[in-house]
Amino acid sequence: MQLVEGRRPVEVQAGATATLRNLGIAPGAIHTIFLRIDPPPKAKAGDAWEFSVVQRDAATGAVQGGADYAVRVNRAERSSSSRNRLRASPPP
Repeated sequence: MQLVEGRRPVEVQAGATATLRNLGIAPGAIHTIFLRIDPPPKAKAGDAWEFSVVQRDAATGAVQGGADYAVRVNRAERSSSSRNRLRASPPP
């Protein structure tokens, strides 16, 4: 993972494909990958989309593993001050 340390993150626009090449991973090795998903500017609650991450053998192109993800835009959470006011209200 030292090969990518300090490098700029890969940014992919909706509908595009990105490939990380020459990222050697030893057989049986486990690494963590971080994905940041930004919703489109006009996304609204209930909007959803899917994407896949696929690991391929660098020499043969054979699929070695991967995962499918589904992303759903939720409604905005109430602020903590709003929740605290609700909790602090006396019962009726």
